[in-house]
Amino acid sequence: MLRMRGDSSKSCPCGSSQPYAACCGRYLDAGEAAASAEALMRARYVAYILLREDYLLATWHVSARPARLDLAQDVPMQWTGLQLRRHEHTDADHAVVEFVARYKVNGRAHRLHELSRFVREAYDDSAEAIRLRSGPGDPVAGMGKSFLCQGCHGTEGVSDVPEIPNLAGQYGNYIAKQVRNFQSGIRSHQIMNAMAATVENDADLADIGAYFASQPKMEGDHTSDDPVGKAIFLHGDQSRKRLACISCHGVNGKGAAPGTSMYPVLGGQKEEYIHKQLIDFRAGNRTNSPGGIMNIMARTLTDAEIDALANYLSVQ
Repeated sequence: MLRMRGDSSKSCPCGSSQPYAACCGRYLDAGEAAASAEALMRARYVAYILLREDYLLATWHVSARPARLDLAQDVPMQWTGLQLRRHEHTDADHAVVEFVARYKVNGRAHRLHELSRFVREAYDDSAEAIRLRSGPGDPVAGMGKSFLCQGCHGTEGVSDVPEIPNLAGQYGNYIAKQVRNFQSGIRSHQIMNAMAATVENDADLADIGAYFASQPKMEGDHTSDDPVGKAIFLHGDQSRKRLACISCHGVNGKGAAPGTSMYPVLGGQKEEYIHKQLIDFRAGNRTNSPGGIMNIMARTLTDAEIDALANYLSVQ
């Protein structure tokens, strides 16, 4: 599928009269989070014009997000205008936007009149975000139960060893799944297979996961943004059928939503660890991602792209 970029020097297609780069380009190309439901509505409209499936999927609420889009295969549509009729916050995290979008198909004019509902997800370290990402376990009980884990992964889930991953702020259910995979042999690592065998039951595992999930989310040093890694993460490469990483791993790799643990937090993770996992996924030495999606995606990456992506994610 052809993915286009907006012309930064021209007025934004959303109709705001601002230059694209200062309007929706901030969100589609620069990776900024939309500041309001109205801004997100405008950005999503422009994403349809530019065939930006990566942005549309990344900003679709997880409860209704389709598995994929095929905009290039749909009946060609010429979008001709967006009118926002109402933008109303119902509370701090919910809003509605009423809009009319006009378009043409084979020269015939159509209009889409809709009332869209928006939800602001808690991506930070608020009490609600921590509760959601911790899963069913008890983080207080998990502190003592994770004593052996802390020896390598750090007391607060921040490792001192480049090859050992941070666990701070990782989804509790994701941590639990990885331990189960080490227990069953789906994942193989000499030390982790032995450590996983010491966890006796699911309740203890849930508590351990909750403890690390409840810690402040892992954070990089923000020293630089590798431009190649950033482009891969934000936009993917449709010519190689590579999805944008942001679609599953969320803004800055900090997770798609606190209650969605299928895909891990990567922003702020150890660069060496990310690099090793991408190499293993590409080679087929690791195969435990949902539907094998990471094997499919990693096979499209060159060595240089893996280096760039690992570097970009590690500093977030």
